[in-house]
Amino acid sequence: MGNTLADPKNERGVLLGISDVGKTFLLGALYQASLLSGADGFILNFIPRMGDSNASGIADLIREMISRITRGDVNKVKATTKLKTYLFRIDCQTTFWRDPLAWFFAKVSRLFGRGTESRVGLFGWPNPGRALEFEILDSPGGTQFADINPETDPQRYEEQQKIIKSLGEANFVIVCVDASAPQLSDFTGNLPYLLAKAIADDRRLKPARLLLLLTKIDVLAQQLIEGVSSLRSTLKGTTRGYPALDVIGDLSALQIATMIDPLDTARSVLGQAPLSQLRRSLDQHSEMAIGICSSTGFHENGTVFWSGAAPRLEPGVNPDDAYKTWTPFGVQEIIQFLTRAHCGSTIQKYTWRDDLEASRRRGIPLELFKAAEANRNPISKGEFI
Repeated sequence: MGNTLADPKNERGVLLGISDVGKTFLLGALYQASLLSGADGFILNFIPRMGDSNASGIADLIREMISRITRGDVNKVKATTKLKTYLFRIDCQTTFWRDPLAWFFAKVSRLFGRGTESRVGLFGWPNPGRALEFEILDSPGGTQFADINPETDPQRYEEQQKIIKSLGEANFVIVCVDASAPQLSDFTGNLPYLLAKAIADDRRLKPARLLLLLTKIDVLAQQLIEGVSSLRSTLKGTTRGYPALDVIGDLSALQIATMIDPLDTARSVLGQAPLSQLRRSLDQHSEMAIGICSSTGFHENGTVFWSGAAPRLEPGVNPDDAYKTWTPFGVQEIIQFLTRAHCGSTIQKYTWRDDLEASRRRGIPLELFKAAEANRNPISKGEFI
């Protein structure tokens, strides 16, 4: 038994991130994650829209992505090379058994005119059933974060101006950062420039929601495993005095990914300054959250699904069957945040208090990776928690 959805509300969003952070792959993963939903009581449905001559077909992107997964074709799902707008609809419902009280309030809310086009129901209760038409602007990372001369490159300059204008009009913004290779000089170095262009007359950005998304968390988890293996080799099997090794030494990549704290990881990957800059660039009524995800996800046994340019398959598995086991990690939670402002296990709200406190806590898995990367010399015991 699910909620009955009213006419959908149009939500305009902007997808930001430097090149090769997985922005385009993420759009296709939204489709797959929606169709695999329901186990937790939230039912999602993804409906592609072809759009007009100015909108790129999300259905074409999904087809190319499935082709790459089943055949390992590196020529599919190429990085975005020009400004594109993707249109699709997502229906987000909840069952009576998932949250009876919220379900009841949603029903009552609609009687008083607060239908599924509203993010909140009666008395401010989060609306568990929504239908939204998404219009997401995707663009090359180099266009977003570059200082472009309008005289020497007028086309890219015009595209950048469209991005900047969209930032001021967007209902939501997703800022993607590769957790395994953040490229700080490109991202944090050019973020002030983009924000300075987007925020005029001392105003602030006013999207309802901004999500700082750490992508490719599966790659980071695999790096952590390799880091632990390197440390064990360096210590010649003796982990005495290194309790963190005993805790995560035998965990799978999926188990490690579920241990990674979004806020702590963002601080470790980017530092505190970019987080504060994003939070303080927003209107006081805007919600900001930090999430982790992997568009390719993990196998059921906990190993990473993707390796290099093709799926990592178990011995004897036919490549054409790879699509059947494709399960994105943390992507359903993105949809729930955008549609219901609900923060699942892979998404954490970032409030003004978090910004002011600027906690220095660090997640154990990420610290292990940093200590072991590039086969550094054995670290002191004090560096472990």
